[in-house]
Amino acid sequence: MDIGQLVDSLKVLLPGDHISIEVAKSDAVRDLLLSFDAEATDSWREHLTFDTSSHCTGKLVARGPDFDLYVMMFNPGTKSAVHGHQNSSIWKRVICGELVEKRFSTITDVEPISTTVHDVTTCKYLDGSIGLHQLCNQSNDIAVTLNLYVPRHLK
Repeated sequence: MDIGQLVDSLKVLLPGDHISIEVAKSDAVRDLLLSFDAEATDSWREHLTFDTSSHCTGKLVARGPDFDLYVMMFNPGTKSAVHGHQNSSIWKRVICGELVEKRFSTITDVEPISTTVHDVTTCKYLDGSIGLHQLCNQSNDIAVTLNLYVPRHLK
């Protein structure tokens, strides 16, 4: 499956406006994202945006009736600011490299309350309930994710 076929499948799975949270969080969405084999196709590479002045760059790949699909590239040895996902509903699928996620109780915490490594087998749902986190690419190579924002308008 190339990136275009993934988008076509997402449009079938998520056909309408105002997708419910139950559908957005469904195993069917996760399973579809996990079925995308980045090693079998280079179709996602054309969407990479190289910018060494930023920890992460993203490019909109497709906009469906009520979803946005981005390819996000994390530069080597960089980390995001500590942030949350209030008013967001996102699937994050690692397709290249690995990311370390650190979770925090407050924005001013120095030490994380948990640390998890996400690799190419990871497809994770994120929303405001996860609290605050930071994504780190601790390797010497890029890390790439597919970020599926669904629905665009939370109910």
